[in-house]
Amino acid sequence: MDRIRIDYQTMYRVAGAFGQQAGEIGDILRALEGRINQLDASWDGIAEQAFRQEWESCRRKLADTPRMLQEIATALTRIADEIRAAEERMRAQMSTIITSDNY
Repeated sequence: MDRIRIDYQTMYRVAGAFGQQAGEIGDILRALEGRINQLDASWDGIAEQAFRQEWESCRRKLADTPRMLQEIATALTRIADEIRAAEERMRAQMSTIITSDNY
């Protein structure tokens, strides 16, 4: 018989960490963008253009990271909720069976 073992409290903690990290990565990306914008006033030419193009390519890739982490956090929370609810239903059913067997 297959068994599923999981600690949903741990899942809630991990989901919270993913959500927190999503926010922190968003903050880091905004801070980096601010630093790069500071370069605009003091940097001009081909090297600046090449850097800006490379940064934009990387930024677009990184921009999805907070959203993806938040989606993972949401999924983990939903799974933990479902497992906890199933466990509570099973516990209630077992209690009913045990109570009815005693009479």
